[in-house]
Amino acid sequence: MLDLTRYDVPTWDKTKYELLNKQQLWRRTWYKIELPAAYREKVTVDIIVPDEKYLRKPTRLVVSLQILGGKDPVSWIIAHYFALCGYPALIVHRSKELFNLDFEGNTITQTLQQFDENLRNVSIIHRQAIDFAIGYLHDDLNLSELDTTEVYAMGVSLGAITLSGLSVMEPKISKSVIVMGGCDVGEILTTSKEPSVKRNVDALCQHYYIERADLRAEIRRIVKTDNAKLLYAMAATQGEIPDWKYRMVVSLIDTQVPTRAQKKLRRLIGGKKLYIPTGHYTAAIFLPLILGWARKYFERA
Repeated sequence: MLDLTRYDVPTWDKTKYELLNKQQLWRRTWYKIELPAAYREKVTVDIIVPDEKYLRKPTRLVVSLQILGGKDPVSWIIAHYFALCGYPALIVHRSKELFNLDFEGNTITQTLQQFDENLRNVSIIHRQAIDFAIGYLHDDLNLSELDTTEVYAMGVSLGAITLSGLSVMEPKISKSVIVMGGCDVGEILTTSKEPSVKRNVDALCQHYYIERADLRAEIRRIVKTDNAKLLYAMAATQGEIPDWKYRMVVSLIDTQVPTRAQKKLRRLIGGKKLYIPTGHYTAAIFLPLILGWARKYFERA
């Protein structure tokens, strides 16, 4: 069985952080903070806090997980939307090291183990940031109305894939909205049409003279930080995957996170789902609907 203790957060000094910027916006304040991150020199987080007048009481932290590449207005929109709804929100700035793999002198097993470590570290850094944000809000900003035992989370694309695994590791996450996430990392990587993913997979195949089908099998064999494996570990330890913990949005014409992989994850986690008749990027037209659907879920007792 998968050992979930490998995703525990190492001990670190929570007092060693730097406030990079504080900006007052309409009905909310935006803090940009730099932390000494586990397994990385530093990580930047955004914490958006509703003004006292508009804060839900009691309230919970909402974590917005980032997409893979390019500019990321989506996680920013999600975080600020929920801040305007009265929830403090957290964004953990993504790492560029996910596909930063050293092929030279390494076997394919060693390279995929390095990729697995990168995936693992992304999850641990999110756990660290959640822990920090709760302490910062409750202790430094004196947000006594904050529930320090539970957080909500929402992720799109890579953020959704990360979240479906992170929800297994982090017991504070009580509700998750997974938007266009899939399961089975091997299948997603070797069938995705996302240019940055396709480019990195092509480089792997060319360097190791391996076909995509064989690479898929190797990823399934070696990579442990796969959300399907993590969810099965949850089922093994808890007796089930709690479907009340998840809501999922599936895009029906998707080639970036293939619809087949999304449906596989949907069958695995259960819970209520929302189908949208779009591809990956055209799903943006449904973002207001998705945000309202997520808010209703979070507000339900």
